[in-house]
Amino acid sequence: RWDDDLAAQQRTSMASVEDRVEVWDWWHPKLRQLTFHAGASWEGIEERKGLQFVALAREIEGAVPVFDFWHSRLRQLTFHTGEPWEHEERKGLQFWAFPDPGPGRVPVFDYWHPKLRQLTFHTGMPWEDEECKGLQFYAYPPPAARSKLEAYVEALDAPRPAHHAAADEDWVMTTRA
Repeated sequence: RWDDDLAAQQRTSMASVEDRVEVWDWWHPKLRQLTFHAGASWEGIEERKGLQFVALAREIEGAVPVFDFWHSRLRQLTFHTGEPWEHEERKGLQFWAFPDPGPGRVPVFDYWHPKLRQLTFHTGMPWEDEECKGLQFYAYPPPAARSKLEAYVEALDAPRPAHHAAADEDWVMTTRA
């Protein structure tokens, strides 16, 4: 299935391999948090952790910019499209992604870890103790993760528990207003 999706994507030239950039999570010791970005370590002090997804290095048709923002109340960076959320200041353009699903794309969510009081941004299911806050954008899965993500993408089509539907509706109402 993934091979079919990727072949369809390449035929329609939605994003060539040259247009793509790997987005990793990094441990930033000064901020004491995970950051999510492409390219090299910021300030040369971050420790690269894991490849989270593949985004776009430049704008192509249908793509939207993803920025990093400084959240003054949480004292941490957030990553998303659009305007700053409450208590945020836009910093810089990080990469490009898609606002809608499409061939070979997977959803990227933001998650809240209440014990660590930290936001994370990644594909797939929540990591230990995380709560899903909402869908942020769509990107491509890392090549090694395609088989793991295939089951997750299929699960997205399954009926969702009622408490997820209510959270989805709240998210849609607050982000589309």
